[in-house]
Amino acid sequence: MKSSTLTHLTELRRRLIITLVLLCFAMAGVYAFKEVLLGLLLQPLLNTPNAPQNIVFSAVPELFFAYLKITVWGGVFITLPILMYQIWRFFAPGLYKHERNAVLPQLIAAPLLFYGGGLFAYFAVLPLALKFFLGFNQAGVSALPNVTDYLGLLFNFAFGFGLTFNLPVILIILMQLGVLKPEQLARYRRFAIVAVFVVATLITPPDPFSQLMLALPLVALYELAILIGRYQARTKAKRIAKPRA
Repeated sequence: MKSSTLTHLTELRRRLIITLVLLCFAMAGVYAFKEVLLGLLLQPLLNTPNAPQNIVFSAVPELFFAYLKITVWGGVFITLPILMYQIWRFFAPGLYKHERNAVLPQLIAAPLLFYGGGLFAYFAVLPLALKFFLGFNQAGVSALPNVTDYLGLLFNFAFGFGLTFNLPVILIILMQLGVLKPEQLARYRRFAIVAVFVVATLITPPDPFSQLMLALPLVALYELAILIGRYQARTKAKRIAKPRA
């Protein structure tokens, strides 16, 4: 028992070291292009009507910490699939075959949905939120956003949408493992919709556009998970019912 525990801890340490080394390389690459990346990240704000064309930083070290934030979160964004792969390689030997078959496809879909959610936030949601908030400018009162606050808003959007877009992955895994059934998800659909809007309210700024832009895709992804679960249940039933030759 002691030898087995030590072996698992050694394997876990090796996986963590691999992930941290790759994270450091990714962060180094991001830092090398920090000015270009900052310019790209500022585009939704600079392209918004009523927005100032010069973004300020009010404290002497603020721009340095802004670059540091871009470096860290950019490295995490890039290495997320590697981290998930290392987690999979650590836990896969202890899973049954049907459990591995259930998790592996979702492991591939999860990073794609995460990136999709982040891009959706950047290209679709953030511009609408900025237009809403900056639309309150009036004569004698104008916005003067600083780089730290803006990057905080952007990363909250990107990672919040990226994580929540993985809702169908979680539901499909639970259905494949037998914890949930598609009929249960369909039965409690109304409660799920309420929960989705509550989550959208907590994650996004207090404007209706941002909340709807998160809640509506999540409801659609919830329905997609039900459809996939029903299809997989029918396929499994046909495979079981099929007579052996």
